[in-house]
Amino acid sequence: MSGGHHQSSDLRKWTFGTAIGIEGLAEYATGNCIPWDKGIIAEELWHSAKYYLSLITDEGWLLNCTWVPEDYNTECAGKGYGDYQAAWRKRKYFETPDSEHSHWQVIKTLAAVAKYFKGINAKIYKACLTGAEKVWNYMQNEGKSLHGYQLPVFPPLGHDGMPKMFQGFYEGSALRYASCALAACKLFELTGKEEYKMTAYEMLDNLCDLQLEGESLDSCVRACFWESKESNILANNYYYFYCINVPMAFADAAELWTDAKNRDQWLECMKTIADQYQKLSNKSPFGRIPSSFYTENNDVFSKAALFSFSITSDNERKNASIGQTQHNGQTFSVFSEYYNFCYNLDLIAAGIFLLKAAELTGNNNYRITAQSQLDWIMGANPFDASNIEGVGYNQPHRGILGGFFPPVPQIPGAVFTGITKECFEEASLGYDCEYDMPMVGWLLYLYSQIEH
Repeated sequence: MSGGHHQSSDLRKWTFGTAIGIEGLAEYATGNCIPWDKGIIAEELWHSAKYYLSLITDEGWLLNCTWVPEDYNTECAGKGYGDYQAAWRKRKYFETPDSEHSHWQVIKTLAAVAKYFKGINAKIYKACLTGAEKVWNYMQNEGKSLHGYQLPVFPPLGHDGMPKMFQGFYEGSALRYASCALAACKLFELTGKEEYKMTAYEMLDNLCDLQLEGESLDSCVRACFWESKESNILANNYYYFYCINVPMAFADAAELWTDAKNRDQWLECMKTIADQYQKLSNKSPFGRIPSSFYTENNDVFSKAALFSFSITSDNERKNASIGQTQHNGQTFSVFSEYYNFCYNLDLIAAGIFLLKAAELTGNNNYRITAQSQLDWIMGANPFDASNIEGVGYNQPHRGILGGFFPPVPQIPGAVFTGITKECFEEASLGYDCEYDMPMVGWLLYLYSQIEH
């Protein structure tokens, strides 16, 4: 179980999140000439890939862990230094499958690492590809029954609502269709196997069927997707997971299969999403795209999933109606929201998607909207503050939280989850603005797309 990286301002190597960051790093490094890299990136990629490979069981599922040290005294959580003597004890792994997202994400990440090492190191390439295909085979069989993920042990300090982050993944859901399609894209790139192409085609066609109907062709509502055919919840409601999966599935597939029969339909879905982003960005004085969309009375995160000072203190829910839609005989009002928690990943992923959409459609206005997301992160925001430690100005104090000690040190180049006005209040110091691996890796991915 050695290897891997901590995800954020604690000592947890969450598979669901660190793997997002490593995928971003692999995408950044593959095919790019990086003058400062003297083998460091290869070392980091393999360091994490070894860890993910060690989690794969003989059956192909991933061992579960929530990073609670053995014999941790949860009664001390959040009080002074907590049970700091337990901080470096062994973590307990559980012989139950991790969340569905973790499985799809590890496939994508191992495939991205394999692509980086292809032609460089045959041993690592084979190990990563073999691991990715093993998890894929599980997800095409027993893994189809994964749903309703529950943490085997809840970590201290505000993780009580975490299971609902994963509840949008199940058979027939948009998040499953998109995740599976992206995994298939990456595996096809490496192997050329017809199985992956046919699966991706099927998943994308199913995903198209979940697109909302709008009051008009230019309605922003049409860029949203139902969680599933039976659900009144939007897939767009799931921050962190929607933006890195659903829009990207259309863009990556359209890049890869230029002769696909239904490619025009995928491109139309992609264009509709990109147009929505552009319109809503133009309504913001700083060009920021909303992070979450939901139907009235169906906001999964009206109560936050995880602890954040900003979430618990900010009652100004910045919601806006973007139109109405019909579904299963009912009329629903649809709202957009500038969600405060972990929103940087959504902005970064939107930026990457928009740059891909610009390349595929020739619409260079998408590039302007993509640049606005990066500008926000680097300091063009109402707080005049950079979200990157050591880059730009006026960064708030990083989150240290206090679940385990010693806390995370100051790391130049680390990216915050997302700055809010509460971050600058004295009461929030140390309880907000965590560093987060997904933001770091995907910001590099965004830079590489801009350079291209």
